[in-house]
Amino acid sequence: VVLLWQSVRYLSKVYPALDLLLLYAQCLSIIQGFNVPWPKRLYELTMVMSIVNFNIDAVTPSCAGFSWNFYKSFYFTILLPVMFGLGHLAWVGVGYAWMKSGGGRTAFGGNIVLSCFVTNAKEFQVYWMTSFSNWIALLGILYNVLCVTLLQTFMCFEMPNGTQVLRIDPDQICGDADHHTMMVFACLGIVVYVFGIPFALFRSLSQKRNKNQLKDEESLIILGFLYTHYEPGFWFWEIIITTRRFILCMLMVLFYDAPRFQLACGLILAIVCICTQYFFRPFKYVMLDVLDAAALVSMALYMIAGLIFTSEGSSTEEFELTTWFIFVSTISFIFFALFMFTLNIVKNRHGWRNQELIRDHTVGAWVKATAALR
Repeated sequence: VVLLWQSVRYLSKVYPALDLLLLYAQCLSIIQGFNVPWPKRLYELTMVMSIVNFNIDAVTPSCAGFSWNFYKSFYFTILLPVMFGLGHLAWVGVGYAWMKSGGGRTAFGGNIVLSCFVTNAKEFQVYWMTSFSNWIALLGILYNVLCVTLLQTFMCFEMPNGTQVLRIDPDQICGDADHHTMMVFACLGIVVYVFGIPFALFRSLSQKRNKNQLKDEESLIILGFLYTHYEPGFWFWEIIITTRRFILCMLMVLFYDAPRFQLACGLILAIVCICTQYFFRPFKYVMLDVLDAAALVSMALYMIAGLIFTSEGSSTEEFELTTWFIFVSTISFIFFALFMFTLNIVKNRHGWRNQELIRDHTVGAWVKATAALR
């Protein structure tokens, strides 16, 4: 999963359509976690998508004499950012040692240098900034699973015998020493991961914008993936998207016993996001705005389908028709996103700039920009 995400992470920096497709898959797998009797066809579809949320429970080991439970999953999940950080730090150390030892370039025509084999201080500076950027990006990828895991630590229910157990793992008794320790780490994780890191990124971007440093080399290398796909006035939009993900995670965990409330709030969230997307159109490229809007519409349809599935008055025919409609619409969006991704590859990296829209903030109008072809 880590190797897959590292590859996808690199591609999504070059091809933003893939980044939006992965964001859609993450949000859809969260919606699948709502307490709704989803049909098997839809459940299997989104179960595959859950791998993009680092759903390690989907690939847990089941060897003889070894059991995987929420207790192990909890600590493994909250330690993932630390392990990734230590891994990147070790890799930077290898690059530094290679540079100090006087290591030369690798024999790849003189134009390609292996990521850790830097030869001078300038290359090493770029290398460690790139490594730090990759670690920040991985924190964003892990955001959903961290939110869900940390919040689930506090959700208990009472068994018929009066014992309080965790809802996610009935084998874990609430209030014992292990659970108290988990809650302490969960509180720290919520402060650091759920709220701290997004706030730190927003503050950093805000300070760099105020100092007119967003176009500096260091800012572009470390944080550029957070704002380069958006119009200059929407440097903060990635934080808005993170807030959207947090609300979905909160609905999934905190209101699990009220599925219709989950779906109603999720539908309102999707409608608000669609309206803000249509009004602001934050992306630099028109097709990315269209792709993001289509993803939000697909999620709204998913919520509506969930309301039908939880309705006691719906007939079997309505269930089947709704299932096929949502299944086809979801597959259609995935193919549309893959088509946009393919189109992004076929064209050169700057091909979409001819379709760029520039916002005139003084009059609130959209003006088409014409650019010379390279």
